[in-house]
Amino acid sequence: MKKNWFYKLLIVLLPLIGGGIIALFLNFDFYATLTKPPLAPPRILFPIAWSILYLLMGITFLAIKEKKDATLQNLFLIQLFVNYLWPIVFFLLESLLGAFIIIVLLDVLVLIWIIDLSRKERLQAYLQIPYFLWLLFATYLNFSLLLLN
Repeated sequence: MKKNWFYKLLIVLLPLIGGGIIALFLNFDFYATLTKPPLAPPRILFPIAWSILYLLMGITFLAIKEKKDATLQNLFLIQLFVNYLWPIVFFLLESLLGAFIIIVLLDVLVLIWIIDLSRKERLQAYLQIPYFLWLLFATYLNFSLLLLN
């Protein structure tokens, strides 16, 4: 029984753990050097928002894993990989254009994932709406940073 509980907790925390590991290797000072758009939030908001969103993703991943829906699981893993790729391109490679291309791709992948979720797991789709809205805001920020810098 304990093993099952630990396994479920690990699945829920998987996106957060992955995001945290990637964050250890990033150059956040790069962001500080950029000219920011009018709606840019303070830096402290980003880790708070992403922690919440990663936990919501993990809850949804556990639900679709238990349903054994390979399509939803694959869509989740693909969008998570692209999600992890964005900060590497933005903060480590310092490529605003590359990051913008990736985040637009991520927007599309997450929208497809949410649409598919809404057909099979409506509650889980609702849990991902904040993620999608945050991504749209992040897309605005990335595009604005690209134009301003």
